[in-house]
Amino acid sequence: MANSKIWYYPGSGGAGLTTPTVEIIDFGETVSDLQISPYRVVSDAVSIGGAFSRSGRRVGMRVRIVNERFTDDALAEKLYSLQSHIERGGAFSFAVDSSNIFCAFSKGGLPAFRGQTSISVDSTLFTAYGGTAIASDDVLHVECPSPRGNREEVRANSYSAPTLTLSSALKYDHDGPVMFRHRDFFPALFWPERETGNPPLTHDHRIAWSWDISVEAYPAHTFNMWEGEGPGEGGTSEEQGGGTLDEAVGGLITYTGSLTSAAGSTYLGIDK
Repeated sequence: MANSKIWYYPGSGGAGLTTPTVEIIDFGETVSDLQISPYRVVSDAVSIGGAFSRSGRRVGMRVRIVNERFTDDALAEKLYSLQSHIERGGAFSFAVDSSNIFCAFSKGGLPAFRGQTSISVDSTLFTAYGGTAIASDDVLHVECPSPRGNREEVRANSYSAPTLTLSSALKYDHDGPVMFRHRDFFPALFWPERETGNPPLTHDHRIAWSWDISVEAYPAHTFNMWEGEGPGEGGTSEEQGGGTLDEAVGGLITYTGSLTSAAGSTYLGIDK
């Protein structure tokens, strides 16, 4: 199992800045804890006759990442610097196991149905991060956009592009595009307003540090990585103009300068 990692683009935002490239924070270990809390905003009503009804609105996912009592001062400095990016609404990617970061959408944005075990998917995203392979018995998170917003966990059998084979069949019908990702890989996380008063990085006499942060995965931004321009076009956000993570997910921070570098750097997604 590889170390936990964060990826983000601190150079995103503003003309005249340097070309944004990915910044990687390697925890040097597996984080202490990960808590995932999916939710759906609903409204209930009961008629005068006692009939129950429910209206479903948006879906989302809260993610709490905890790394307790580490003594790596360099890691603390990197996490401190990350805060400036996420305070401004910037996105970051996180993986508990940085060797497991598979993420792809159903080919051409097609739906998927209960009972399916074989799904064609577009090219994998985040190849610039590495670790996009799938091993037998890996746990995948499956999700479709609102308003249906179904989500479930399945076991992978194998992946040979473009075919993803599951060892456990889908339980729900999913509107397209359908996202398949490693369960503990989160492509785009945001620090919500309600949490900004809680400093994530704390310490005990600057000897032992702890990082405890609660963030959100907003589906609209996640699904923005698939632009739905036709078969074979989804899942290639870089070819569709997503130079940085924030641009690919339609986040608050965008880069207005040139994305061309002399070194021909690889940014988010598909290698060119």
